[in-house]
Amino acid sequence: MVEKFLFSTKNIVRSSYIWNTFSGVIDACQSVILLIVITRTNGLYDAGVFAIAYAIANLMLAIGKYGIRVYQVSDIKENYIFGDYLGARTVTCILMLIASIIYSGYGLVFGDYDINKFLVIMLVCVLKIVDAFEDAFHGNFQQKNRLDAAAKAKSLRMIVVIFVYTAALIITENLLISTIFSVIAAVTGFFVFTFKPAPHIEKINLVFSSQQIKGILKACFALFVGGFLIFYIGNAPKYAIDYYLSEEDQACYNFIFMPVWVISLLSNFIFQPIMLRLAEFWNRRSLKKLRGIIIRQVVAVTGITLLCIIGAFLIGIPVLEFLYATGLNQYRTELCILLFGGGMLAFSQFFMLVVTVIRKQKMLIWGYLVVAIAAKVFSGWFIINYKIMGASILYTMLMSVLSLIFLFTMIIEIRKDIKEEKK
Repeated sequence: MVEKFLFSTKNIVRSSYIWNTFSGVIDACQSVILLIVITRTNGLYDAGVFAIAYAIANLMLAIGKYGIRVYQVSDIKENYIFGDYLGARTVTCILMLIASIIYSGYGLVFGDYDINKFLVIMLVCVLKIVDAFEDAFHGNFQQKNRLDAAAKAKSLRMIVVIFVYTAALIITENLLISTIFSVIAAVTGFFVFTFKPAPHIEKINLVFSSQQIKGILKACFALFVGGFLIFYIGNAPKYAIDYYLSEEDQACYNFIFMPVWVISLLSNFIFQPIMLRLAEFWNRRSLKKLRGIIIRQVVAVTGITLLCIIGAFLIGIPVLEFLYATGLNQYRTELCILLFGGGMLAFSQFFMLVVTVIRKQKMLIWGYLVVAIAAKVFSGWFIINYKIMGASILYTMLMSVLSLIFLFTMIIEIRKDIKEEKK
């Protein structure tokens, strides 16, 4: 029954757009729904604990994913087989688990976290390990032109996790126990909706060829560094709030920060289905078509960002106050500033995708490093002096600088490659 639902599609292109959009909406709503439920059942303190746990888990997720998905999907010549990608992803997921233990263990040993907060952070990281491993299968689905099946499988698993997590919170009012149940639900959902149907696309053959795995990890190293640093950069204000302010401040910042992901995820709905087309146009050197896609994406992201900012200014705060049952009227300006930063994040993600498709991803590292260093140096000052307003300004400044660096990198590298071919 599951296989029939995933693969019986008459119009694969249309289905891919629809289900990829739906999957993105569910992904965006996951943390929003859980924060709403946690705030109403357990209060602001537990909401703050979950918020920082989710931020740390997303940072660890960058290790688990290692930037392989984009490289895997755009490997249209299949220099590496699915077993190689699966083997590489197994290695990165193990590294993700080790890093999660070290990060959260450090907070426990040095007294920053109590045992309950440590366990919640670890379990949310494990929840994201499922995401990372599953992503290898979905990358293979997409590479075989079945993004629709990948999006359906991911949507089903996330719906199950949200339902179980929410039900457990309402019944137990215990964040730790609820997180344990959600991990069990995530693992079960992965096996039912992705692992079991996967042979319909390609036989599962886990390959541990050290040479092939090293090749993939080396090729994707710049993407990994970039992915890790972009998560660090994006969450730097949250880490600073975790260090300098209270759990309640953390919760409030995350409440107004949540709409930022709407822009990023809405943009990704557009980005995901065009990766193959970008790769094909670049390989054929159809520069006019490539330029046309880039311009359309820039216009789309600009439109989405403006609509979100206008909507947030008019009704954003009342909606958030209703959802989280918390007074947030003093944060209207911060919300609009953050949404502008969300648009800048979406631009940087798209420019990164284009640079990856033309296989110049190593050129992105210096941009990430510059902005990450700036985040590390200035985050404390902004948070100490301006609190949540400082966190909002810091985030938007970091994203703006990053998107400009990537824009110029994309333009320079495309022109440079074309000039070298003409010689």
